[in-house]
Amino acid sequence: MVKDGFDVMMYCSDDPIQSHIPEEIGCVAVMPLASLIDSGMGLLEPWNLSLVIEQAKVPVLVGVGDRSR
Repeated sequence: MVKDGFDVMMYCSDDPIQSHIPEEIGCVAVMPLASLIDSGMGLLEPWNLSLVIEQAKVPVLVGVGDRSR
C-alpha cells in the first residue's frame, strides 16, 4: 500500500526491535499493541512500549482502554 501512495499506519509488536520494520518500509506511523485488542487489560509491557516510543522516528499511536464502566 505504501508503494501505491497510501499513508499507512501499521499495527506492530511492542518489541523495540521489530517495531522499526514499519518505519523502514515507509509507514507514516506505528501502532504497537500494548495488549490484546478489546481485552481491557491495559498496558502489559510499559517498559517495551517506552522503548518503542523513544526510538521511533514516526508518530507512535497507542490506544488503551479498560472495562471499568
